[in-house]
Formats: sequence, structure tokens, C-alpha cells
Amino acid sequence: MAEATTVVKLGGSLLSLPDLDERLQRLFAVLETPALVVPGGGGTADIIRRLARQYQLSPHASHDAAVAAMGFNAGLLARTGKTLRLIHDPSDLRPTAAGQRVPILDVYQCLHAGLAEKTRALPNQWTVTSDSIAASLANEFGYSHLLLLKSCEPASLTVRELSAQQAVDGWFPVVCSGLRLEWCNLRADVIRFQEIQPV
Repeated sequence: MAEATTVVKLGGSLLSLPDLDERLQRLFAVLETPALVVPGGGGTADIIRRLARQYQLSPHASHDAAVAAMGFNAGLLARTGKTLRLIHDPSDLRPTAAGQRVPILDVYQCLHAGLAEKTRALPNQWTVTSDSIAASLANEFGYSHLLLLKSCEPASLTVRELSAQQAVDGWFPVVCSGLRLEWCNLRADVIRFQEIQPV
């Protein structure tokens, strides 16, 4: 098992928050373990969806572009804020002391460098979103805690129901096995972690 680390899946919809950097700073100040951030595709992935329809891209090509959007967002957040630093390899993790930048993973570079073969083997289709990719990476690299940062409160506290409501994708119940799961509405005024049950 790797050193205790929380994989923080940053929902792509949160990138529109004008004070995202400050909210992340408050979040990391109360986390009990070091963190590795995995960003979603957000609006960048939505553009790719539209282009995929317009140019009739294959599901494989369009999904690969959406994963590249995750990498783009990681670099963007690392360059424009004061909280995150970009990494391409989870082995680059090192303890984050108070005031230091928290690592955010360029998932696209990580997968294409062959550093996460099990995650790379997930179906290359739109039914696999960044939530499942983050869960798979957490398991593959031996991190037992996944925190989902979202833009709303959970409508349920079980994985099965969240998947049925499309709050997480259909593959998530398969790849999150063995993880301690929590949900946090980062748009809320108060940071609150809600435990998600695996059934």
C-alpha cells in the first residue's frame, strides 16, 4: 500500500468558480492526508463532444481527446493558480508541507507514458468519465481514499444510486471497489465531507 494519500477528483464544472483557488486552499487545509488532484474535463470535454458529433469522430478518438482535456485542465490550473503544481507521474508525489503546492496529475501524459496500464485499459468510450478514471488510478497506485469534489450535494449516499442518477458514470461502481469514498460540494459555503457507501 502506498503512503496515505487522498485522490481528489476535481469535477470539471468547478473550473468555472472564480474563487476556485481559494476554495481549494481551504479544502487542503482540513484534509488529514496529502492529496493528489485529478481534474475532470469540464467545458473543454463538452467542446470535444460537440466537435466529435460535427466531424463524426470515432468514440475512441473523441474519448481520447476528452482525456487530453483533463491534461489541459491540469496544466491550466497549475499555471493560473497558487495552489497546484503539475506532475505527470504519481511517483513524483512527495509530502506537501503547509504552504506548498499540491500535485495535480496530467492524466493524459500519465496514461500515454504507460504508467497506469489498468486504467489505460478501461473502455475508451464516453461511458467512462473522469470519475471512473480517478477511482481506477487510486486503486492502481495503492491509494485507498477518493474524494469527489462536486458542484452539488449528493442525491444519494450509495454508489449504486449515484450511478443510476448519473451523478457518477456507469463504470464507477466497478472501479471504485475497495476505496473509501467521500463527496464534497465545493460550491457550498462550508466544507463538508459525506461518506459514500459502496453499495
